[in-house]
Amino acid sequence: RILISPVAAPPQTKTRLRGGRMPLFISHASNELFWGSLFLFFTCTLGPLAIPLWLLCTTGAFVALWIVLFAQRLGTRFDVPQLMSPPVPDFIQHSCTTNDGLRLSYYVSRPRTTHSKDANESIEGRRVVLLCAPLGQSGPMVYAPLLATLGDDFVFITWDYRGFFTSDCPRRKRRVGISAHADDGSAVLRAAGCKYASIVVGHSLGVQVALELTLLWPEQVERLVLLNGCHGHAFATAFQPVVRIPLVGTATLEYVRLLQRQPWLFTLGSRIIRPWLKYALSPIFCACFGSPLLRHVLGPNYLYNFWHSYVSNITDTRGNLPLFLYSFLEINAHSCFHLLDKIDQPALIISGMLDPLLPALVSREMAARMRHAKHVCDPCSTHTTLLESPEWALHHIHEFLRSTQEPSLDLAHQQNRHSL
Repeated sequence: RILISPVAAPPQTKTRLRGGRMPLFISHASNELFWGSLFLFFTCTLGPLAIPLWLLCTTGAFVALWIVLFAQRLGTRFDVPQLMSPPVPDFIQHSCTTNDGLRLSYYVSRPRTTHSKDANESIEGRRVVLLCAPLGQSGPMVYAPLLATLGDDFVFITWDYRGFFTSDCPRRKRRVGISAHADDGSAVLRAAGCKYASIVVGHSLGVQVALELTLLWPEQVERLVLLNGCHGHAFATAFQPVVRIPLVGTATLEYVRLLQRQPWLFTLGSRIIRPWLKYALSPIFCACFGSPLLRHVLGPNYLYNFWHSYVSNITDTRGNLPLFLYSFLEINAHSCFHLLDKIDQPALIISGMLDPLLPALVSREMAARMRHAKHVCDPCSTHTTLLESPEWALHHIHEFLRSTQEPSLDLAHQQNRHSL
């Protein structure tokens, strides 16, 4: 007898998940569809208001910060040291040879009380101030207020950058860069018989040179005074006083390249600006807002005198203008931002709140990265704070120099520093 057991029917397959939930891929698709629709809705309705609202907020933040800084300035009593006589010392021109065989022209200040032309004799027993010039500047005119308030216990040294004025130009443009200028500064110190500089001062391009010099030759730098400069990538913040704006840096780069292709535009622009600056802008500024200190040091029309000496050095000297325009690309390509935290020298960073070229936010970034840096911002100056607000700038510089005169800042301490 054969017994046949019944076979159980297979369970029915359920198409719905437990709890009535939808499949996972349907849930993700609906989520993306919802947020995408919401984004498109707000873009279409609020998009036209986004740019005006953003401009309003950034402008309001800028004005509020300017008011705070201006109130602090009004509450500060400026203690400016007595002017020396004569205010600006005479400089003696010398030459030296760099590591790659170029001849550099450098200048050493002569004591106001002697007429010695021996550079080593004039340096002996005096603290060295190395002046890193801005791009296109020959001589120390931009530092005249500082020269006029530091006595004969300081000696000032500056040099013509390679390729400019009376210094030799390398055959390869690649050798005209920030690092090469920094090495040249070290060579100038050695040629002048100096083991280190008590103060390294830089303005604009000179700030990048001073920072690079400190990173490459830290044993030769004791203190830093950095004026209206940046750590590099200058076009990333040029003409952006509050926040970085897309495409502005690219437009600045293309404008410089246009001037490289058509350098006559630069010469034409300087000729158009010259009469306006000479007969209108500079006299009005110097008479109404000018500094009594600078009128005594540089003359009643000192702003135009500085601008004329600056521009004429570039346009009137053969071969300087193409290298001048090329150097802007080097300023933009260079950066030492990633190494700022390796600098342990005391540093004073000065910026102008109204500076359109290198905004104050860049100086704030530098001070935040450096170990012993102090940042002060002048609400009433642009790109030349030392010439526009000399009393304010000198007050902070001399206060910084007094506060950093410590026994640890000596040559033995410098020799313990090693190059990166």
